[in-house]
Amino acid sequence: MAEQRIRQYRNTCGTFSYQAKLNAKMRVLWDVMSSVNAQLKQALSLIKQGDVIEAQRLLRSILRTHDDNADAWVLMAMSLSDSEKKRKALENALKIDPAHKQANKLMDQLNQSDPEDIDPRLLQAVDLIHAGKLERAAKLAAAVIHQDKMNVDAWWVMANALERDGEIMGALRNVLRLKPDHIEARKWLQELESKKLARFQEDEEPEWIARFALAEAYNQVNFNTSDAGDGGSSTSTRKKKRPNKRRLSIGSQRSIRRKMFIVVGLILTFIIIMAIGLFLSQNRDTGRSPALIEDLDAQGVQMGTIGFGQTVSGTLPDDSTVHAWTFFGEQDVTIVLETNAEIDTALTLLDADEDEVASVDNISVENHNARLEISLPTSGIYTVLIKSMLGGGVYQLVLR
Repeated sequence: MAEQRIRQYRNTCGTFSYQAKLNAKMRVLWDVMSSVNAQLKQALSLIKQGDVIEAQRLLRSILRTHDDNADAWVLMAMSLSDSEKKRKALENALKIDPAHKQANKLMDQLNQSDPEDIDPRLLQAVDLIHAGKLERAAKLAAAVIHQDKMNVDAWWVMANALERDGEIMGALRNVLRLKPDHIEARKWLQELESKKLARFQEDEEPEWIARFALAEAYNQVNFNTSDAGDGGSSTSTRKKKRPNKRRLSIGSQRSIRRKMFIVVGLILTFIIIMAIGLFLSQNRDTGRSPALIEDLDAQGVQMGTIGFGQTVSGTLPDDSTVHAWTFFGEQDVTIVLETNAEIDTALTLLDADEDEVASVDNISVENHNARLEISLPTSGIYTVLIKSMLGGGVYQLVLR
């Protein structure tokens, strides 16, 4: 009887132990799936915002450990611009789940679309570029981009239609953001960056040449006066070795040195005054602190493009992060940029050369949103920088 009770007790404990282990495994599996679903939602949000590079990075990290997730493969296909890579990702999703609705829909669209089918406006823009009518070509490309900001061909045509190096570099960066393996765009961008660096070095060289020339002249004068001083210590009966060179007296040496020190002092004073004036002009009162100006110059995170009549959103993790949105604007067109956020926001508008056009902070003391209304000085690509003045939070940005 006692042995029967002991056997029954052991069987009961074994059942409870197995159930506990099973529950623990189910909890771990549930936590993993919840984490994956949260990452998939984040990737979808990044794709909608146009940040396909960050979305692909996040999806690759998911597929390394969960390559049997059909939703991850579908999102990867949505983020890709290359038709062959998109088809391969969709095939992987359908192998896992042949009845996946979104995967079948995207595959049907891919099979029906012609890879050589390009928007007729882009073909017309290419003809205008060959004819030298760049401004009209840029307007056509901008119209296509306004409808489809993920169109790589439109950004490539836009880069060929623009004339200013800064605007071209902005369009090429968008091409590479959407298609990192675009060889021609990457080569052209590297050439423009090298050209910009060479121009900067050429602008700086004359100042350094002038400084070295001044130092050389000063050293030469000191050397000559020293030789003259050594020669003046000899006796008057000694025969001059260089009768054609005038010897300098002690008073003349001091006078030349004093004049040279005065000239050098005036030049250094002028350089210091010019540097202070340049610093003050760059950091004049624009309603922002110098620290904010440095943060905005850093450009921050490139979020994507924004079109007229469109509202985009984002999340600033803290007050040290800057988000950048780009759009194409035409000369003398009045635009309105306005934020709707639960945080105190500031806006700064940059042109294609990354020069500040305008900036605003609060609409009023009570309203911490920012509103910027301005008539654009030139046609080209503009960048809107948005920053939180205190803490982080969600914001919405509208362009009208």
